[in-house]
Amino acid sequence: ALMQVQVHPVERRAIPVAVRVFGRLSYDETRLRTIAAWSAGRLDKLHVDYTGESVEAGQPIAEIYSPQLIAAQEELLQAMASVREMEQQRRSNILDAARSTVDAARERLELLGLPQSVITALEATGKVQDHVEVFAPVSGIVLERLATHGDYVDVGQPIYRLADLSHLWVQLDVYEVDLPRLRLRQTVRFT
Repeated sequence: ALMQVQVHPVERRAIPVAVRVFGRLSYDETRLRTIAAWSAGRLDKLHVDYTGESVEAGQPIAEIYSPQLIAAQEELLQAMASVREMEQQRRSNILDAARSTVDAARERLELLGLPQSVITALEATGKVQDHVEVFAPVSGIVLERLATHGDYVDVGQPIYRLADLSHLWVQLDVYEVDLPRLRLRQTVRFT
């Protein structure tokens, strides 16, 4: 008691040891998005023209002049005109086929990247749009601009690569000697 000696039974437990490592912040690979052209054509306007620019979801980021899109819109207008003509002539046997052609033309326009609101406006006004706008599907930062003003793009060709930086990954480099001191779901502090 005078020496202040304490006795405890032997037990196995972890000793807290700080492991200092170096690493880097990186974007979350599950939050990367590549924005591609929905229809072939010429890039007439890039609203986002440099790397590092911030974009919001739904923001227009490019305009593509597409002869294919013009032809598809004309096809829809002609199919609608034939439906009206069949209705006036009371040709019910051909009317169903004409209506299915209108539906197919609408679907084709959607597949070319034309928003439903633009298709509805086309049907109401009969005015063909010669450009299709490309919108940002998510908010984020432009990591890469893969095309420039005036380039011709094919369907599916990447135009931009975006990263959502609201969630990041911390990638740390650990020496092999320090691996036994680490475990799954361990709390990490980083600066």
